[in-house]
Amino acid sequence: MGHLRLRHGWELHPAVRADDRTTAGERAAGRAGDVLGSWVVVASAPVLVALGVAVAIWHDGHGGPIALLGLGLSGLAVCELQLVLLMARRADRTAAQVALYDLEWDRQRAAAVDELREDVGRLRADLARLAALMESSRLPRGTRGHDG
Repeated sequence: MGHLRLRHGWELHPAVRADDRTTAGERAAGRAGDVLGSWVVVASAPVLVALGVAVAIWHDGHGGPIALLGLGLSGLAVCELQLVLLMARRADRTAAQVALYDLEWDRQRAAAVDELREDVGRLRADLARLAALMESSRLPRGTRGHDG
């Protein structure tokens, strides 16, 4: 990917607002997504849910099976949410990598086009010099080896 290096990625792309041009809410949401979509949270969520179920059973042993099922399903939903956030972070990183690759590719193509323009300009100048040389080397009709 040449001279562009992926930090977070998006701040390097000219079409995306960098952190200094985003609102405080956008920055906070980005940080919260980064934290909540991390492997640490994904790994700790089932432990915290199991701990919550154990505390609920210990605190109120009369909750019944329906309450425990609801608590268990809620915990499962929390774990699934963490996995969705993790996948969203991965999709964002992939999109940033693709965008930066395309940006670098576009810059390389622009440099190649500029180089071709310069080459065409040099060729035109060379052709103009050759045409002028050919024109100046022509002999007038009356001065050739014989009169025709």
